[in-house]
Amino acid sequence: MTKPFYVHLGIVRTGSSSVRRLVREYCQISQETCSHYPETEQEPIMDQTKYLFMECPFPFHRGTGRSCQYFTTIRNPIDSVISEYFFYLERQEIDPSVSLDDYISALPRSYNKQARWIAAINSEDSDLHRTDQPRTMCEDGFYKDISDQELLMQVQVSAQKHFPVIGLLERMEETAFLLANHLGWQRVPYVSRMNPSFRQAVIKKEKPTELQISKIQECNKVDILLYGAVEQNFNQQMIRVKSQFGPLLETYSIACKEKDDEMMAKRENVFQKIKDLPTQNSVHQNLLIR
Repeated sequence: MTKPFYVHLGIVRTGSSSVRRLVREYCQISQETCSHYPETEQEPIMDQTKYLFMECPFPFHRGTGRSCQYFTTIRNPIDSVISEYFFYLERQEIDPSVSLDDYISALPRSYNKQARWIAAINSEDSDLHRTDQPRTMCEDGFYKDISDQELLMQVQVSAQKHFPVIGLLERMEETAFLLANHLGWQRVPYVSRMNPSFRQAVIKKEKPTELQISKIQECNKVDILLYGAVEQNFNQQMIRVKSQFGPLLETYSIACKEKDDEMMAKRENVFQKIKDLPTQNSVHQNLLIR
């Protein structure tokens, strides 16, 4: 009997890098194999591959003879949109002249990024099957207009059919235990943030207004409903996990927070030293205003 694939769908700005690191560290501990799709020389897909990392909304199960179970994490939709703006700004993928208000104002009527990615796994629409990341709301074809009712139905079907585990970024330690429990792990590696936007003093100058939050909510109605439904199901699943691992989970969460605080302090310290260097600081400022 062929081994099943456990496929991680890494939705942009939902903690996907942290989940990949968690699974990779478990594979090192357990001597199991993980791979990446599309294939890379460093992580080719092999017969012994058990865990597959996929950073694109592609129905991988349709091209393999092995059964597939998908898992992912989602995030509060308002935080997700704001985070992706600063993420793209920090990496110069959007022009520095684009403000947070500009970015939010450009959202399509139905953005619902997280719902669209999950729904695409079960969709018959080949325009939605991507082998690269739909990086912004302007990606041709992927964010085509769709009624909220239709998208909600599609994401509900896909989630129920393909995603036995959907975690929450805001509760990452619990997500790690829920995932480990589903996958039968004997050990749970520490989970930590991989791509935090820690340059708050320089990058995050803008705070969302009530009007901006209202606009995000209006364009992400399905994501909001999805988040509420996943959170409710997550709470039910965690009742069982906590009854079995309660004290251990509490100890694990404390240890993860300590390690995360230590990592963030080091990053802040390094960034501050770089920022305080006149030449480096001038270069950084020029990047922001270019």
